[in-house]
Amino acid sequence: MRAALAGLGMRHALQDFNLTPIMEGRLPIRMAIGINTGEACVGNIGSTQRFNYTAIGDTVNIASRLETICRHVGYDMVASDVVLETGLATLPAGFVSLKGKSSRISANIVVGDAALAKEPRFAELAERHHALLALLRSDEAKSQCDDLLAECMKLGVSIEPGLQEFYESLPQRLEDIEL
Repeated sequence: MRAALAGLGMRHALQDFNLTPIMEGRLPIRMAIGINTGEACVGNIGSTQRFNYTAIGDTVNIASRLETICRHVGYDMVASDVVLETGLATLPAGFVSLKGKSSRISANIVVGDAALAKEPRFAELAERHHALLALLRSDEAKSQCDDLLAECMKLGVSIEPGLQEFYESLPQRLEDIEL
């Protein structure tokens, strides 16, 4: 939860920075964050030639791979299912393949904090988002998917502008949606 809250703070700070005069006429700076939790080896690791304070282990590798797929997913903060236990505003992003893993894992995007998670407009977005994923999985009429996708995008962008890229990339990521 602390990692996700720190990421949300970074998102807001970066959005503010991208609106400053120094960024005028430049492409906005973007970020990518992968979140996972579990056991890891943390401490000073290395040899006399190279010695760093770092974290290693499968937990760290998964977080790193989740950060790497942010561009594929089209969102700046992707987390494993562990984020579902935090009470934050999250949406499923599908099942993704990670380098070094034999099976795909469930990925989620972190949209906002616990206050947003309790808002009726987020509950409405989450309901439509789940309906959209169900339609994409079932090969129902494309027009239904397009209409629901447009509704999710409109509602989502009003909640968090970064959701536009996520919903735009969703039709190209159908393999991630399948169970």
